[in-house]
Amino acid sequence: MHLNLSKIIAYFLLAVLVLSAAPLLLNHARQAKAASLKYKTAAVAKAGAAKSSVKIRGSLKTKKPQTNTIKVTAASTASTTTNPAAENSNSAYLILSSYYISPGQSFSVFGRRFLPNEEVEVRIGTTAKTVKADKNGEFSVNNIGTDLGSLNNVLLISATGKTSGQVNPITLKVGSFYPFVSPSSYYLHSGERVSFNGIRFAPGEQVSIESGKQVLATVSADSSGSLTTPQFDVPGALGDKTYTFTGQTSKLSYQVKIKIGQKQ
Repeated sequence: MHLNLSKIIAYFLLAVLVLSAAPLLLNHARQAKAASLKYKTAAVAKAGAAKSSVKIRGSLKTKKPQTNTIKVTAASTASTTTNPAAENSNSAYLILSSYYISPGQSFSVFGRRFLPNEEVEVRIGTTAKTVKADKNGEFSVNNIGTDLGSLNNVLLISATGKTSGQVNPITLKVGSFYPFVSPSSYYLHSGERVSFNGIRFAPGEQVSIESGKQVLATVSADSSGSLTTPQFDVPGALGDKTYTFTGQTSKLSYQVKIKIGQKQ
């Protein structure tokens, strides 16, 4: 019994000793492993450095980029034409003071880029006139009148340089007149009097006033195409009464209808 107890105590003390030494042994093993890893790393790094330290003998020659020079020679712009008329014949042109007018109105024509001091024949419709361009090749024909009877017409205008040649023609639109007449009243009684005011007739034209087949009067339009009539007696017949106003130059007419009622 005493022997067994002694063995038990001895085993117990041995176990305590082992347990106490175990952490120290584990720590020592870790340190040894770390030292071994550090040694291996250093060896690898040294071997890599030895590999990368290869010395290159001689010099590396690089090819210098080649620069190409392109020589550009401008083509000559000098004209081979020696005739100044041929150079300018297609550049001349015409300008109008207005491209739409009423019959009887005036307009002007302007020429540009003709040859200096050349004679130019300006043709307006069937009428021709010769003018001379100035030192800049310019000219003007001013205050050209139109026929009052030329309604809704297209007037052809051209210019021909005696040296430079003909210019493409341009056109002028001649419109029309649109007369309008209003009475002093649209409803009257028998025995009363009526007068009229008119506008947009041809300037200065004579305007006849008719009722039925009877010519009541002839009045003149002013320079703006306006007119005022004298007073006319209203006939005794009841109903509608028509008055016709006709321009003697423009040949345009306008009718006005009034109503005649019985006086209460």
